[in-house]
Amino acid sequence: HYNRFRRFFLYFFIELTLTKQAFFKARKNISPEAFKELFRMTNDMIIQKNKIRRHKGYRIFAVDGSELRIEKNKSTEKYFRQRTNSAENKTSARISVLYDVILDFVLDAQIGSLETDEREMAVSNISCFSGYFNSKDIVVFDRGYPSRKMISFMTEMNCKYLIRLQGSCFRGVKENSGNYFRITITHNDKIYSVRIVHVVLKSGEVETLITNLSENELDTDKFGELYFLRWGIETAFDTLKNKFLIEKFSGKSLVAVFQEYYFVMFLMNCMSAMKLTVDRKLKRSKKHCRYLYEGNRSLIIGCFKHRIPAIILYPHKRIELYQKLILLCIRQPVPVIPDSFFQRPLFSHQRKVFSHKFSI
Repeated sequence: HYNRFRRFFLYFFIELTLTKQAFFKARKNISPEAFKELFRMTNDMIIQKNKIRRHKGYRIFAVDGSELRIEKNKSTEKYFRQRTNSAENKTSARISVLYDVILDFVLDAQIGSLETDEREMAVSNISCFSGYFNSKDIVVFDRGYPSRKMISFMTEMNCKYLIRLQGSCFRGVKENSGNYFRITITHNDKIYSVRIVHVVLKSGEVETLITNLSENELDTDKFGELYFLRWGIETAFDTLKNKFLIEKFSGKSLVAVFQEYYFVMFLMNCMSAMKLTVDRKLKRSKKHCRYLYEGNRSLIIGCFKHRIPAIILYPHKRIELYQKLILLCIRQPVPVIPDSFFQRPLFSHQRKVFSHKFSI
């Protein structure tokens, strides 16, 4: 916001003579690619240093999509589109994210129109990261993603996948009553042998999963634990919408939407990097405690977002600011209680109402 930008300079006794109109006009001249490059830099640091953690020898990723409500105007309405059943003066955008569920890092983020199929955006997510995939990577998908084309694409990428099936979308799933079995899927005259696994959740529900992981690579009783790791991407979307308030765009133009979208992704990764440092220090200092402790995500976001302008503008104070933030977050950790279980809420089509909070 312009007012927040002005208050930042007043804090350093600098009177800003720039008008609001000139501020937003100058902002339109900044390419969204600059913010996208900032976001990519956070990924490069993790990939180049090989800091991606592993689960039973595998790197675990998840792909999922969501919708963002955006202020409706000539610029955004032309690129995105409004839902026909929406009474609000809002248009909607579809986003898709490739997420490291163990490290809590966004590796790729796409944004587009609702007319874009979520499977196409998932292919774009994975294609952007294709140079780093190997046979020790597993990508977890929710229902809505399984298709012959997706299975063929993931197999040709030499990447392992685990996808939740909705009903019996492939022939041979309904006909077999066992907990695990194999079926064949044909696409473009190629035959793929896949593994079907039924997993019973704590709530009693039975989930059907499809994978190209062989019996030698992962035991059947481990699939429930592996699929549960996908929940990390759900908490990431919750953080984006309810903590970073990504839907509260300060600008109304299409350029502003792209700028803020990728800048928030950059902040997400910065917050995750800080939390990793806090968690590592807490693990050493509280190793004799009853529970494992981790950094308070909400506190880290709240502390970091108010200092991001100073961190960017004053590089000579950057390390000092980081150290102060880390010490502050170490003093207020939260316990990690094992085997905690929360009842899944009933599904509702009603969207959350906008709050009066302000975004980053």
